Amino acid sequence: MTEIKYTLKESDFLELHLYYFKSEGKLKRLTLKKLIAFIILIGIFSGFLIWKDEFFSVIVLGITAAVISFFHSSQMKKLYKKQFKKTIKTYESRFGKEVYLKINDTQIHVKSVAGDTYINFNEVIEFSETENHFFIKLKTQAIIIPKTELESIENLRTNLKDLAKKLDVKYIDDSNWEW
Repeated sequence: MTEIKYTLKESDFLELHLYYFKSEGKLKRLTLKKLIAFIILIGIFSGFLIWKDEFFSVIVLGITAAVISFFHSSQMKKLYKKQFKKTIKTYESRFGKEVYLKINDTQIHVKSVAGDTYINFNEVIEFSETENHFFIKLKTQAIIIPKTELESIENLRTNLKDLAKKLDVKYIDDSNWEW
């Protein structure tokens, strides 16, 4: 049985959203789609310039496209991070408020300003660990546990790994995860 109390900050909600957005492959897919659309557009424009015998313009356009493509990924990360900062404002009432989490043999109990929730284990999809957080991904939501608020990180890690084995769900150790 695990019983902990902690406080959530805006950065905790942001990291949760960024983590799942990247780990589920959505960041890569969207970045790749936009890059492919950009390359197709540049290809069409270059074809038009070649047809007009503007070879110097094609070279300049190609170099510009290469530079933009090089920085595309980092710019997309900045853009999505900015969007998620706006998105998590919906959780503003939870920032700085205490959360009580209790995991026993049959269920997870979460008590916070959002309500008093009892979650059956069949709702658990996976457990994830990053450098700063533990995340319990459920079918409809996720539970955030910031490591900075814990007295014994190793104890919780062991309990979550044991629970993952018991429930036959994944325990993902992404301690080196970076946005």
